[in-house]
Amino acid sequence: MKKIDLFLTSFLIASFSHVYAENNDPFSLKNSCEGNDVSACVTLGLNYYENLDTITAPQALAAFEKACELKDYQSCNAAAQMYLKGDFLETDNDKAASLFKKSCSHNNKDGCLELAKMRLSGLYDDFDLNRAVKIFQQSCDSGNGESCLKVGALYRSGEAGVSSYSQAQNYFGKACDLNSYDGCAQIGLMHEEGLIGKKNFENAYDFYLKACSGNSGIGCALLGNLEKRGLGVNQNYKKSLMSFEKGCRLGNLNSCSNVGYFYVNGIGVKVDYNKAKNIFENSCSKDEVLGCSYLGEIYLNGRGVSTDTTKAKELFEKSCDSGDSVGCNFLADMYRKGKQVKPDYSRAIDLFTRSCENGDSDGCANLGYMYEYGLGVQTDLQRALMLYTESCSENVGFGCAKLGEHYLTGKGLYRDKEKADALIKKSCSLGSSLGCEKYFRLRETQ
Repeated sequence: MKKIDLFLTSFLIASFSHVYAENNDPFSLKNSCEGNDVSACVTLGLNYYENLDTITAPQALAAFEKACELKDYQSCNAAAQMYLKGDFLETDNDKAASLFKKSCSHNNKDGCLELAKMRLSGLYDDFDLNRAVKIFQQSCDSGNGESCLKVGALYRSGEAGVSSYSQAQNYFGKACDLNSYDGCAQIGLMHEEGLIGKKNFENAYDFYLKACSGNSGIGCALLGNLEKRGLGVNQNYKKSLMSFEKGCRLGNLNSCSNVGYFYVNGIGVKVDYNKAKNIFENSCSKDEVLGCSYLGEIYLNGRGVSTDTTKAKELFEKSCDSGDSVGCNFLADMYRKGKQVKPDYSRAIDLFTRSCENGDSDGCANLGYMYEYGLGVQTDLQRALMLYTESCSENVGFGCAKLGEHYLTGKGLYRDKEKADALIKKSCSLGSSLGCEKYFRLRETQ
């Protein structure tokens, strides 16, 4: 049971503007509705809906259902939305689907679109997926940016029947042009992940900036991440925090988790473990898995809480199993170091690989270390160097430090002191303790 959705209110009023009854007296409307006056039923339903509570909700629903019986199919949609949203009523997806289906069967585009949305959300399987895709495509062609966004997501995932990154880019672009700014964010993500050519952080940054400026929560989260890591733009923690804070205000929990990261590490703000913990707990309780990973990290290291490695491990497992690369990296490190768990290099290799493949550059650097020293896997220096190079290109300090070390010693690479010096300096500037140690040692020998 949910509080009334204000967007739904405006949607209903706009949809019914052509069938308002002239007489707005509630008793007259009720009598006229009982006498099968469809405009009276619609107006009565809207009047109740505009002042919705536990008493008026059933009355609004009854009026809309009566109008639906009288073949006003937008009223079918209104009643369906009430069942779907649970506005002071018990949610009933089956009844919602039945009403949308009735509306759609009489060629009501809104009803068909809502039924297609239920199909994609897993709330109504008895609807042909190909038909759902076509409905969204038609809606997109009619200027509905949210529908363009859904079609793009279907092509990206392959649920549209075929995986096509070019088609995904096309529909995300339409969404972006129609001011559905999550579409801009999705194009940026495709540039960042190298799905439309080589990885291009500069292009990704431009799209994320547009998305965040248009109040896309995910756009702000992705923008903040590039600003934090210095990819496609100069590293700027102040701007990064501002982007994450805006994303959090817009309801993006990943942004909130990143705000907590700044507080737990004192980046641009005063360290506040309690505030960070509250943020992480809220995010994790709502299945935002980065929040679970960061919550596990503060329990692992006792940052503002009593050290609890068992709880940390449980949180890392939860986030890693849900696809969070950061959680996989933390968990792998526990197995590598044998920190309150039995050392298990094979398990660490598996987890670092998952972390790296899911886009965590720290995981790639750590995987490189395992290959360099043959921990749980056959030694493979060239693969290690490739992983160090990849992680360093995405501003992982440890990866740069290890790569610089090999240029300095000539192990696996041609010796290049100038390149080694630049990489080690970069590593230190990125906050790597190993990099700074090597950097100051180099300065002493010069």
